[in-house]
Amino acid sequence: MPNEEYITSPKEMRASEEYLPYALDTTQDLSHSDVNRTPMARLVLPVVAYMFPPISKSTMEDDMEKKFNRLARTWKAETGMLSRLDEKYMHVAYQQIIGMGEAAIPFILRDLKETRGHWLWALRAIAGESPVPQKNAGNLSKVIEAWLEWGRKRGYVI
Repeated sequence: MPNEEYITSPKEMRASEEYLPYALDTTQDLSHSDVNRTPMARLVLPVVAYMFPPISKSTMEDDMEKKFNRLARTWKAETGMLSRLDEKYMHVAYQQIIGMGEAAIPFILRDLKETRGHWLWALRAIAGESPVPQKNAGNLSKVIEAWLEWGRKRGYVI
C-alpha cells in the first residue's frame, strides 16, 4: 500500500513501484465526491496544486501585456524598414501576437489608437470579422475608427 502522505515538492515525487499500480488503473471511477480519498488523487492532486498555484486574473493580464509588448517591440524593430505588408504580417512575432488570441485585442487596439500601426490584419484574424463597412475600406482613418468603436462596444479598454 502506498504511503498516504501528501507530496509537497517535486523532489518528493518519485516514480516508484508502489505508485505504479494506482497510476495505471484507468478503471477506477473518479467522478464521485470522494475523489480525494483515492490513492491516485492523494498522489497527483497535491503535486498539481504545488506545481500550478492559483494565479490571479490581474497577474495573467500583466503577463499577457508584457508578452505583447515584447513581441510588438521585436516585430516593429525587425520589420519597420519593410515595405511589403505580407512580409510584416508573416513575421514570427506578429504571428505569435495573433496566436495570443482574444487576450491580445486590448493591447492591439491601444497600440492602434496610439501609433496607427499595421494591426488590422491581426485584428481581423483574431476577431474573425471586420466591423469596417465596404464603403470605408480604403480610408485608413475610418477603418481604424471602426475597429476602435468595435472594441469599445465589446468592452475592451482602449
